[in-house]
Amino acid sequence: KRPTAVKLMKPARMTEQSMPAGDYDNPLLTARQALRDNQRNLAHWKLAAAAAKAKDSPDAIYYQQNVARLDGSLDSRLELIRLALRYGDYRDALAAIEAADAEATRSPEFHELAARAYLGVGRHVPAKMHLYSLVSLQGENQTARLDLAETELAEDADGKKPQLRDDIRKLAELPELRT
Repeated sequence: KRPTAVKLMKPARMTEQSMPAGDYDNPLLTARQALRDNQRNLAHWKLAAAAAKAKDSPDAIYYQQNVARLDGSLDSRLELIRLALRYGDYRDALAAIEAADAEATRSPEFHELAARAYLGVGRHVPAKMHLYSLVSLQGENQTARLDLAETELAEDADGKKPQLRDDIRKLAELPELRT
């Protein structure tokens, strides 16, 4: 039996041709079939992740985990965290965050995503640590400053830090933070 043209396409070409046309099933099927034979094929993991993401499927997390495992780049690890948060999979988001290396700790986006994940599961102390890191890396990030002040205010049940309320009030008046 001769392989079909779809099976012979390289992953990058399939992404270029099929995905913009809205055909996500064929690239995903092709990638899954190829991955049965070779689990270390980064191009097919990327194709599967892109197709699942385009289909808005939570399966994109699984495929992206393998992309991150194989290529180890900061971008692929951040994408894994983004996808996990997008689909409410805090377990996988936190696992990726807790496995972070020194390169990630120098990334403002990493700290922003980590803070969101920790706040999402009610772990305020690690969220606050990531917000401190984010503010130290991006002093002009007013959203991070507001999130940090709100987190600290939530911990100040006794009202011993009245300055926090003033800080939040000043930050809330900034036009870029009004929604």
